[in-house]
Amino acid sequence: MPLKITEIQLPDTRDVLDDFRFFDRADWQSAIVQSFGLSRRVFEIRGAGKSDTPCLFPCLEDSELLYASYIGYGGPIADSISETDLLDMIAGIERHVGKKFRRIKLYPFAHLVGASSGAFKAHATSVVEFTETHEFSKGVCYEIRKAEKAGTEVRMLFSEADIQNFYNIYVETAKRVKSSYITPLSLFQKIVQLSGCFIMGGFCEERLVSGSVFLCAYRVAYYWWNASNEEGRVRSANYAVMRAAFDKLQKDGFVALDMASSHSGAIKRAKELWGARDRTYFELS
Repeated sequence: MPLKITEIQLPDTRDVLDDFRFFDRADWQSAIVQSFGLSRRVFEIRGAGKSDTPCLFPCLEDSELLYASYIGYGGPIADSISETDLLDMIAGIERHVGKKFRRIKLYPFAHLVGASSGAFKAHATSVVEFTETHEFSKGVCYEIRKAEKAGTEVRMLFSEADIQNFYNIYVETAKRVKSSYITPLSLFQKIVQLSGCFIMGGFCEERLVSGSVFLCAYRVAYYWWNASNEEGRVRSANYAVMRAAFDKLQKDGFVALDMASSHSGAIKRAKELWGARDRTYFELS
């Protein structure tokens, strides 16, 4: 059966998301559109595979390219899909729009069946699965106590001044680690207005010294930005921030925290000390 691709209006996709699919939320994608000057389009696809059940595929676009997501994960809204069907969908949308996809990074909580062509490469992200008796490593417990003894206070960041202070530390951190891009301030300002999402900060004598950003779907959260200045690193302030965030997420009923993939072995090992384990995701190569 040939693919039938229909573009649908944004309100039609607001309430079809599931436990883990944060980056397809209409309010998140609206924030991305406004912060990066993109457009959002959502396609309903019929005729993929043997089923006539429609599949939704949210996309972002600029003047030249399509993106299944601009930050984070994306792809068709399906818990499981075959590589063949997915490649057919991608080719169909590209023909329909007249643009190529640049970035398709599938959720680690969705399943890509029969990934054998080499079009999608397997990667690993670090995921903590919460349990009622979740325990931290001795090293993490030591750093948490160190932060507490240094007088680190943890609280949520809401005010314009707090977000600006966090952003200053974030930019400093991004430059220190030689990040390939700097996320605009406007996105952080919008994040704290999104339902369930939060930025948690570590303070020493009322000075913000560290902070972390958590993007939350219904039962899965994403740890996407982390920043600290020199004082925060000396005091291990972000360990106190992470401990408070873990407590909040578990209290709010989340089952997992994706701590993202790591660009070095040292960062990956640090996440493992919090209880993170590898989980495979696929990305279009």
